[in-house]
Amino acid sequence: MAQKLKLHSPVGADPLILKWPVPTSEGKDGPEEILDTIRLVCDDYPELKTPLDTRILKEGEDVSNYDYEQTKAMCERYNKAIDSLRQLVKGHTRQKSVSKQASMKQLKHI
Repeated sequence: MAQKLKLHSPVGADPLILKWPVPTSEGKDGPEEILDTIRLVCDDYPELKTPLDTRILKEGEDVSNYDYEQTKAMCERYNKAIDSLRQLVKGHTRQKSVSKQASMKQLKHI
């Protein structure tokens, strides 16, 4: 059975499912591609930075040698933070809006 990684959407869309090893672009390794995606989401949702390990969010942090289990753990921390954010927004009395538009940086990354 192929190993898969999942990244939840901050806006509630279907999760991104990635097969391991993750296909790469621009000469980056799979874990770096995933970390770039997480960083871009955190740029648009800064409240995610607190529950995530800020060490991995630092620019220049080397995750290129992460194996499947380490990358999966990184994805799980991200997913837990996304799920918590969505629950907070859902339970907020004024229903704080969660943008459904990707930033220009995210679109370029995609």
